Amino acid sequence: MKPIHFPLALSLALTPVLATAQEEAGAPAPAASAASQPRQENDPTLGQLESLPKEQQEKVKKAISEASTFVGGIRLQEALQRLSEAEAITPDLFMVHNLKGAVFTKMRMFDRAREAFKKAQSLHPKSFHPKFNLAEIEFVEAADKARAGDDAGAAAQFASAQKMFEALIAAGGDVATQRLMEFKVVISQLKQGKVEEAEKAVKASYFPSKGFGGPPKPSEAR
Repeated sequence: MKPIHFPLALSLALTPVLATAQEEAGAPAPAASAASQPRQENDPTLGQLESLPKEQQEKVKKAISEASTFVGGIRLQEALQRLSEAEAITPDLFMVHNLKGAVFTKMRMFDRAREAFKKAQSLHPKSFHPKFNLAEIEFVEAADKARAGDDAGAAAQFASAQKMFEALIAAGGDVATQRLMEFKVVISQLKQGKVEEAEKAVKASYFPSKGFGGPPKPSEAR
């Protein structure tokens, strides 16, 4: 089976959301360049495109490419329209549902975003991206609750986000994204009032053998 090559614009459909949750939590965003370093994964759903006539393949690729461009330009309704067009031809394509989740996240329609990311995860269980995106939604919603004064709700959701990020950290991955997730774990701990745990995590970050891998070196955060 020959791989299908997509335009560079489609990279957004395959990358984590990496939203501005750090800023919403009142802290700077380390290793922000992680979004430009998509993980190389073998998408098991791409074979669906090869089974289509060439004309339909081109329609799907064009629709996803345009949706990716629209997301970057915050033309979100148009992005959803293009994704619907692609989904009508190939209903179970991983990148369609992962990108749809990213659109709904930008629209702050978190329930719809979760639904899309869970669908993407079911189609590509080994993919890091929907798992990260689901954790990111927990983090962003927790920050929203904290700002709204719902301290109990925020703490519970930060605890959920912490658990999800820790599971992803344990699974390993590229340095920049690992550092970003470590940062989110510390913020989640602080937002739960777990100051001592957060301090230990920060100290351990400078000694990889004891825990987190430490802040990325300039050469690591390309």
